Amino acid sequence: MTLDSGLLFALIREMRPRIIGARIGDILGAGPLGFVLVLHSKDAPQGSLVASLEPKTSAIYLKENPLRAKGGNPFVSLLKQHLLKARIKDAVQAGFNRIVKLSLVKADELGVTKDYALVLEFLGNRTNAFLLRGEDLKILGQMRPEKTTGRTLGVGKFYATPPDSSPYDLLTVTQEQFLDLLRKKEEDTASILKRNIRGLSPQWAEEILVRAGTSEPAGLFTAIQGLRRRLIGAPEPMLYLEGERPVALSPFPLIQFRNLEAKPFRTLSEACCAMEPRVEGGREGGKGGGNLLEKLKKKLATLEDPSLLRQQAMALERNLRKVPEHALEFAAEGKTILLDPKKTPEENLQALYKRYRKAKQGRETLKAKIANLEAGVIPTSNLKHQKSKIPPPPGWEPIFLPNGEKIAPRRFTSPNGFLALVGRTNTENDLLTLKFAGPRDIFLHTRGNPGSHTILRVGSRKEKPPKEDILFAARIAAYFSKARQAKHVSVSYTECQWVHKPKGAKPGLVVITQEKTVFVEPSLPQG
Repeated sequence: MTLDSGLLFALIREMRPRIIGARIGDILGAGPLGFVLVLHSKDAPQGSLVASLEPKTSAIYLKENPLRAKGGNPFVSLLKQHLLKARIKDAVQAGFNRIVKLSLVKADELGVTKDYALVLEFLGNRTNAFLLRGEDLKILGQMRPEKTTGRTLGVGKFYATPPDSSPYDLLTVTQEQFLDLLRKKEEDTASILKRNIRGLSPQWAEEILVRAGTSEPAGLFTAIQGLRRRLIGAPEPMLYLEGERPVALSPFPLIQFRNLEAKPFRTLSEACCAMEPRVEGGREGGKGGGNLLEKLKKKLATLEDPSLLRQQAMALERNLRKVPEHALEFAAEGKTILLDPKKTPEENLQALYKRYRKAKQGRETLKAKIANLEAGVIPTSNLKHQKSKIPPPPGWEPIFLPNGEKIAPRRFTSPNGFLALVGRTNTENDLLTLKFAGPRDIFLHTRGNPGSHTILRVGSRKEKPPKEDILFAARIAAYFSKARQAKHVSVSYTECQWVHKPKGAKPGLVVITQEKTVFVEPSLPQG
């Protein structure tokens, strides 16, 4: 079942009064090709705007209660970075195509506003989503690589709508234009309708033929006018079922499906919500859809225990000098750790940490998928397809200092490509700030609250980090502090050349000068 132009027109018309002016309070993942915007208006929950970009089960609709389930895909991380707390200014359908454009505006901590556009293209196998800069439609990110040959799209390029060869659309085509089409074309009537009138899917073209009951041009155009009146008139949503399988969703009753079970709904969004459990797994009754939840649970049970791997890795690290070369196993702190005899002790340690990160990421991702299916969020793809969409975890490989010591700080990349490093312990804070960071790197720390040292790497760059990168790192510094639960946190920052450690001070304690202060809400860029 596909999302055609007429159904999309009715959905947008239904949702616009609810979403325009609403603020985005949260952004959740929903499978590898979906996301959920949790909306608020005047601090009151408005529900959730759900978007599925699965080619076979694409959808956009409102869900009354805010969704709690979370999934993961890189595009959601990008949306969180730019659109959290943004306000929706408008929602339109582009030229009666299967394209939706959400216009948004966001004010930063300094009151400076930025415009964005979120474009959703429901184009079958070419279904995609794009986040654009509002003033010039420059692409900030997209959900899937562009597959068309008619345009060149990518991050940093300027968005252009797909080429369209249809000269007319369903809402505006005149009788004279329609009759002219029939005179010039040497095809069957259904093909003429689909190729030349934008918004006429095969289903709606068939409905025109059934309603007309004739191939005469006048009768066909009368049927088009009747379809047009129903579309712009009062909605009467209808879901058609063949047994338990959804066949079609329409904003009004369709004559061609009069022999199928018809289930009426108050709104189209309610009908979309009703279909959620029926299209689990990203397939409509296909193989593996019904038992996907069971498969995911079995897969979760077979994953290695990340906590056990982490304990083994930490024990091996503390006793690394005692590990003999070419050992098959090593006993430390009551744990037997299996080793690769072809690797050095250091290589075995790195491999064990890599297994821990893989198991941890895999477990978190599978739990998110299971939560999505149990909550009936939106269709998710099969596991094989989804696995390729899972973003890799941050690189936590150790950084070796010139004196032989090593650190493994948390790593994040700012909007303009600056690396933000966050210490994990007091000792690592000292090494990160005083031994690793350069004099022009930016040191950040919460004022009046214990927390991790955060370093925004400048390195050999001549330019200083822009304000948005400072705020990016400040939000992270606030998150990794005792003030994490606060709404507004004061964070000081200065160049590392103005950071020094008093003689005899405890690990992690430093004194800074020449500092500036920003106020931020604690958060992580990837949730």
